Amino acid sequence: MRSAARNSVRSTDWAGDGLRLQWWVSLFPQDALQQRLTQQDTSVLQLKQELLRANMDKDELHNQNVDLQRKLDERNRLLGEYKKELGQKDRLLQQQQAKLEEALRKLSDASYQQVDLERELEHKDVLLAHCMKREADEVTQNLGFPSHVTGPSLLGFFIVRC
Repeated sequence: MRSAARNSVRSTDWAGDGLRLQWWVSLFPQDALQQRLTQQDTSVLQLKQELLRANMDKDELHNQNVDLQRKLDERNRLLGEYKKELGQKDRLLQQQQAKLEEALRKLSDASYQQVDLERELEHKDVLLAHCMKREADEVTQNLGFPSHVTGPSLLGFFIVRC
């Protein structure tokens, strides 16, 4: 019976036990109850507004996070491409450096060879000049001319002839 009475009171109550509501009603005058309900309604509305703002802020933050994640993914993709390009350019640079080092080595070898050839040429020029002078001296002695008569003109004759 008690549960039946409780159920019947609950069906007419707003949120609670029928006996408790009757007890509250008996303690407070009608105006005080109305004022209390108004305050609670105001509080509930404020809480609903705060909840709505919080949900809107949450949605905005979620959208910002999605946008930031998209930008981060794009930047990571670009970073991967740049790293790939940098690796390719680094390999190309290493190849070019190896070629440059090889060319410098060849140039150095050629320079040493050129110096050696120039020395050899100078040595041969000296030998040639020495041989030609000796031959000219021998020719002048064989012809019986004094050395001051033969001079450079006779020497030129032998050089052209050789």
